[in-house]
Amino acid sequence: MPVGDLVEWLDEYGGPGFVWYVKRLSGNDTLANQTHQAGPYIPREVLFPLFPALNRKDVKNPDVWFSLYVDSHADHREVRAVWYNNHYHDTTAKRG
Repeated sequence: MPVGDLVEWLDEYGGPGFVWYVKRLSGNDTLANQTHQAGPYIPREVLFPLFPALNRKDVKNPDVWFSLYVDSHADHREVRAVWYNNHYHDTTAKRG
């Protein structure tokens, strides 16, 4: 697809309140390499401005649910974003 076509498509299907995030999916993102990760990795620099509620060191693994649309497959899902921040919380404490 020529860049001009992409720009026209974004203009047609975008608008105020839309955020576009494009990522080449890795084997880890798609479970192709049989890891435990369930879904694509999205950096904090992208997630925190979109979902400020995730930026909480005082809460272990804060999460938010949001609507996700996959245009190429006419698919809509409610999905969960999580900031796994275990290193801010003591997960090694022994229980009596």
